[in-house]
Amino acid sequence: MIAPKIKGISLVIFASISWGAMPIFTKNLYLSGMTAYMVLTLRYLLAAFSIFIYLIITNGKIKVSSILITETITIGLVGFCGTGLLLYLSYNYISVGLATMLHFIYPTLVTIIMVIFYKEKLNVIKVATVLFSLVGLFFLTCFEVQKINMIGVLLALSSGFTFAYYIVGMNASKLRELSPILMTFYVSLFSGIAMLIIILVRHDYFIHFDLNNVISMIFISVFSTVLSLITFIEGIKIIGSSNGAILNTIEPIVCVILGVMVLAEPISFSGIIGCALIVISLLINNMQTDKPMK
Repeated sequence: MIAPKIKGISLVIFASISWGAMPIFTKNLYLSGMTAYMVLTLRYLLAAFSIFIYLIITNGKIKVSSILITETITIGLVGFCGTGLLLYLSYNYISVGLATMLHFIYPTLVTIIMVIFYKEKLNVIKVATVLFSLVGLFFLTCFEVQKINMIGVLLALSSGFTFAYYIVGMNASKLRELSPILMTFYVSLFSGIAMLIIILVRHDYFIHFDLNNVISMIFISVFSTVLSLITFIEGIKIIGSSNGAILNTIEPIVCVILGVMVLAEPISFSGIIGCALIVISLLINNMQTDKPMK
């Protein structure tokens, strides 16, 4: 029988690796000719369907109040759907590793937002988080300005801003009353509907079905969205939120490593330093705050 602590650690690591590998499978779908809009539509709708089946099987609660539905649409479309769209579009311009690291500016942005708008007090940990993150961002971009596409950089950074809005919005609204699974169901459902409208307007219907693409789509919608959420929740129940947050720091590391190994994406010495500094900022940040659910 597996020791509870080992089981909890394994569940969190599984979730982190799945989240870190998602951009690799997404890029694979791009190579077949599918666009970010089509991939996101399928991801969100398949995720919502999978969670719906899970809730039915487990007799989970599905119905929520109209107020929560309204807040889910408002915060979910901008924070959740907007984040996915901006981040996925950035993969067209820059490496998935760089995009993911730039996206992970969001914990620092959350800290800044909470200090400025919610009057949270500054402390050594918060200041260190911001400094390490910003210096890491400097190493990732400024030393590589001649080699990277700034459109991709801006898109990835913008995804950090929208995800920070999503996190702050959830904590400041009644959405925190929802379980993470139920919340993911509704934001995935409404995001999928929104993306479906976009692809209908854009006439973006191309789907290339083959075994490779089917596996990629199942991975990003089921494994990286649904199963990762469930295993992460179960894992932190065993080892605690703080330990789970620290372990989840491997997510961007996994993405960078897989980007280099699988997609042969280049990484410079300054890029390595930048990645290391951002990971340090995440570790410092997680000393005081839990890792937000995906």
